[in-house]
Amino acid sequence: MVKSFPTGIILVLLAQRGNFLSSSIVSLIAAGCLDYYFIPPIFSFTVSDPSDILALITFLIASVVITQMVTRLRTLMQEQLKQSETLSEAQQLSHVGTFGWRVSTGDFLWSDETYRIFQCDRTTKPTMELVLHHTHPEDAALVKRTIEQASQDGKDLDFGHRLQMPDGLVKHVHVVAHGTTDKWGGFEFIGSVMDVSARKSSEEALRQAQTELADINRRTTMGEFAASIAHEVNQPLTGILMNLNASLRWLAGDPPNFDEMREAIQRAIRDGNRASEVTARIRALFKKGGNVKEHLDIN
Repeated sequence: MVKSFPTGIILVLLAQRGNFLSSSIVSLIAAGCLDYYFIPPIFSFTVSDPSDILALITFLIASVVITQMVTRLRTLMQEQLKQSETLSEAQQLSHVGTFGWRVSTGDFLWSDETYRIFQCDRTTKPTMELVLHHTHPEDAALVKRTIEQASQDGKDLDFGHRLQMPDGLVKHVHVVAHGTTDKWGGFEFIGSVMDVSARKSSEEALRQAQTELADINRRTTMGEFAASIAHEVNQPLTGILMNLNASLRWLAGDPPNFDEMREAIQRAIRDGNRASEVTARIRALFKKGGNVKEHLDIN
């Protein structure tokens, strides 16, 4: 019976590939096979030796315990796998990858999304040289200086920079990491890297739209202001022309009517002064001059 015990255990372990019910059934079948083929009298389900009965009971108990342990372990592994898949999908949707960096050894640990952000194969070993290799040349010095400073003073990381992919694509990323001490006493960073390229593009488009809108508003305001100036100046100029033409007619009369001509010239001078005042007020407006109070006949 002792020699046959490993065979029975192997059958039980093979049975764990199914669910708890099927595994229990296979365990009972295994116990029956042990009784039939290995326990005297052989080829019989009769058990005459009490020690053999105790061995069968022990075998069944061990089978049940193993079945429960394996079932719980499988359930736990499935839950962890599901959580890992959910986390990976969430990172992919949010374009946020996670990483760990042990400063003392230089070892990196990247999530799947971090590999996707850097466009690296999953078999590639992440290193600081790899990070700097994918960093935009104009930002490489800043990234290297920031990381070296953080690794020396132990401060958290919070900065943004650009990545340049092998195909020439430029990505904007934002890195946030917290420094902590691991269980071995070494210093490490735990953080995340976020692909903010879409947000940067949206912000740039928004700034461009705001600039164009401001230019349109400025052009519209200048057009309205120019029309207002033309209207204010055009009235006195029209009056000046009309009075001067009238003066010519009074002068061409026979005899010339100097009194009417004098009045027309005075009106032309009045309109000229009015045009000069309009110009002076416009100049004062652009010079941010003080307000001028004048008497006004409401009637």
